[in-house]
Order: sequence, then structure tokens, then C-alpha cells
Amino acid sequence: MEEQYNIRSIERALNILKCFNENRTEIGLLEFAEMLSLNKSTVFRILTNLNNCGFVDVNAEGKYILGSEIIRLGNIRHENDLLKAEAIKILNELQTLTNETVILIRYNNYKATCIDKIESSNDLKIVSEIGRNIPMLKGASGKVIAAHLSESELERCFAIQQNLFNYRDDLNILKDEFKTIRENGYCLTTSEVDAGVTAFAVPIFGAAGSVIGSVSIAGPNFRFNDEVIISIKDRVLNRIYKLSQKMGYKQVQA
Repeated sequence: MEEQYNIRSIERALNILKCFNENRTEIGLLEFAEMLSLNKSTVFRILTNLNNCGFVDVNAEGKYILGSEIIRLGNIRHENDLLKAEAIKILNELQTLTNETVILIRYNNYKATCIDKIESSNDLKIVSEIGRNIPMLKGASGKVIAAHLSESELERCFAIQQNLFNYRDDLNILKDEFKTIRENGYCLTTSEVDAGVTAFAVPIFGAAGSVIGSVSIAGPNFRFNDEVIISIKDRVLNRIYKLSQKMGYKQVQA
């Protein structure tokens, strides 16, 4: 990494976190100072900041342990990996069924992110970038997630999405649409994000019964039309329901 991008305090904080491992789960202040060749006051200041942010905690013996924020971030990584592993077979099945692009979206912390995709083999196809955040208030992939958020979560999501995507529509109008999405079990949009593109999306639910993501199929609307969608709808709903079951979802399918 080039020297001008190094921020010493951040580098030291990360090195402190890297001191933890499977055999070293609690570390004292003096141990940190010796391991990193830093004075105790410097280490203490960094640990205090890490503690304030939830990245480390102090146990009853006065030693430092990894905090809840580290555990939360680790769980996100684990759940993303688990979702991708469980979804890949179904994504392939849906791409074979439709020969359109199939996209896997993960929802976390008021944002929806593409974590996997299988593209159409057609020359004219929809392309989605892995790692890209998608709008949650426009387009099938995000709307089908937003429709299943709690009232308080939706309001918070709405505020964040307004800033991210300069969204200006009325939340109350969206709520009426979200009610229809929940009743149908899917979201269908045409030319809502990109002109000439139709997308069909189904929510994924997790063990707690809350929405954790979505699977969407997207293609040009002259090819991926109402007739095609009607013919595949039930099979897609069934496959994504099975994916939710693999993620721990227990509710009986209607």
C-alpha cells in the first residue's frame, strides 16, 4: 500500500484486533503493548476508542475481549457465505429455466447488495455488478425486500435510501404498493430502474422469520414478458421458498 494512504492510528487499531486468535481470546493492556512494541498510554487510547465503538469489551479480570460489533460483522460474512452456498443451485436452475440473468441480493443494515449472479447466455442481457448496493424503493429486487420490513425499519430505510439514491417519492404511496407485493409474494417491475428491463423478484426469509434478501430474474421486456412470467411464476416461488427453508425459515407455505 502506498505510504500516503496509511493512517497510523487506524493501522494500530487494526493490529490490536489482529492480536486475537483462537488461542488468545483475552489480552491485557501490558500484553498488547509488548506484542505491538507500543507504549501503554497509546494502546490504552486506542482500546478505549475500540471499546466505545463496540469492537472490544473488558471482562471481569480487566482483560480485553472481542466485542459485539466484531461478532456482528463476522455473522454478516458467515450469513453471506451461507446464503451464496445454499442459493447457487437454485440460481442455476432459474437461469436454465429462463435463460435470463438471475441475481442474488443480500439485505443488511438498511441496504441491499448484490452478492451473486448468473448471467443470461443471450447477447442482449442484463448485467449486475457483485458488491453493488441497489435501490430498495425502486426496482423489483429492492422493493420486494422493503415490502417485508417492519414499520420502524421501513421508515429508517426510507430515510437512508433517500440520501443514497436521491429518492423523492411519497412513502405512503409505496406502502400501498408494498401491501400488494406481500399479498402476491413477489414484485414485478418494468422499466422502473432501467428502460426496457423487466424484473421479477421473490423475497428470501431467514430463521427469525424476517426478510434477508431476494432473488430476481431480469431481462429485456420484449423477451421477458408477461406470458413468460406467468409460465414460470409458481416454479420460481417454490424454489425460493425452498431456499428460505434452507436458511432456517419455518413458516408453512400458503
